Amino acid sequence: MELQPQWRQMMESKYSKFLMGKLIRYCPSIRPLLIPTLSQHLTSLLFHADASQPLSDFFDLWASSKERKLLVRGFYPKEVQIFDGLKVKGKGVNVDGEVKGLEGALEDMGDEGKGRERVLNDIEKTIADVYVALLVLLE
Repeated sequence: MELQPQWRQMMESKYSKFLMGKLIRYCPSIRPLLIPTLSQHLTSLLFHADASQPLSDFFDLWASSKERKLLVRGFYPKEVQIFDGLKVKGKGVNVDGEVKGLEGALEDMGDEGKGRERVLNDIEKTIADVYVALLVLLE
């Protein structure tokens, strides 16, 4: 727990990214604590050369479906993240222990077309920016 404030820097470090990979793989009790730290900086971590590998392993290999939904929340606009947390006991977890996804967050916003449209446009813009940047890096 002494290293918790440095988790983001450790993900971005050339050498400690391997330690973070081992923590993610062998310490499932650390994962719920790690997710809020990573989801705040998800786009910048995806663009970082060293942080993308342990983050990819976390999402693809070791995360449960509940942990994946919590990680993906890093792409949501701020208004969805703020209002999604009001009716929950933890970060994005219902009282039943179920994680609400984007569909559940949009349902809670009501039938207002403007709010849903704005949220979906923000998510589309964020994901498109990440996708274009990754394409540029691959070429």
